[in-house]
Amino acid sequence: MNLKHLSLAERQNYENMTIVPILSDTNTPFDVLDLKEGLKMGLVKIEECDNSNIEQVKLKNNSISPLILLDGEEIAGSLQNRIISQTMIIAPKSEIKIPVNCSEKGRNTYKSEFHYSNYMANSNTRRKKVYNKNKLRQNVVWSSIDDLEKDKNTCSKTNALRDSYEKNKYDIDSYLKHFKMENNQIGVICIVENKVSLEIFNNHSLYEKYNEMLLRSYIIDSSNKEKINISNKELENILDSINDDSFIKKEAVGLGKYYKISNSYGNGHILIYENNMVHASFFKKIEEPAVNNGFVKNIQNNKQAIC
Repeated sequence: MNLKHLSLAERQNYENMTIVPILSDTNTPFDVLDLKEGLKMGLVKIEECDNSNIEQVKLKNNSISPLILLDGEEIAGSLQNRIISQTMIIAPKSEIKIPVNCSEKGRNTYKSEFHYSNYMANSNTRRKKVYNKNKLRQNVVWSSIDDLEKDKNTCSKTNALRDSYEKNKYDIDSYLKHFKMENNQIGVICIVENKVSLEIFNNHSLYEKYNEMLLRSYIIDSSNKEKINISNKELENILDSINDDSFIKKEAVGLGKYYKISNSYGNGHILIYENNMVHASFFKKIEEPAVNNGFVKNIQNNKQAIC
């Protein structure tokens, strides 16, 4: 896979957050149905499995088009709200059990049929999933949602991810209006405090479906911490590092080939379908600000002097 055709647009800054639109001079046709539209049109049906399982639901794609599910998308209702655990392409006219994670720990009573939430897992939750070495991924998700509530000083009766978004809607909207989408944008680099993350899609029309929801998932994790400085050259190096040499094949759900991305910069995932990239996400390893490193070194030196 070659990302050489990608370029970076001018940075957009607001408060302690920076986004860098990723542009492409090519436009590969990619005809898929997205989950939001599929549920709205009644072409997609999601239900609990016969034996209720918080990490699996049953999905029917009754459309004649492949269905895309995006890592972190939330479906609300049923026994608990859930988030999609990885990006997937589901075949037309098919039924399949898909992996999910519970995003509402404190409820296990039926509420309604599953419907589209319009929210997705906050970026810190997705990052923690990618770096999680423990197979108990559900506990990582619940813990991260708890951390979000603490960070935002909010309280949800059912520990629902969605409630944190709703209660912080005004602040999120005030950030969102400062970021605009470019005409040939297919992805974005988000720099929030000391965290750098990338999202890349097959083409502009596909990215456009998720732009606002993705940005919200990064904005909600912003606070008053100091933002790191990172050059465009460094960002370009990270883009270049996402190549076949960094791919580790994993089991795909549905159609296509699914890989973990792992290199010296960080970790992520990518889905490739019919030799075309569907969606890639990448989370750079977190580096502590230089001032903190210096502070730690001073403490260590002082300890040595005392000893």
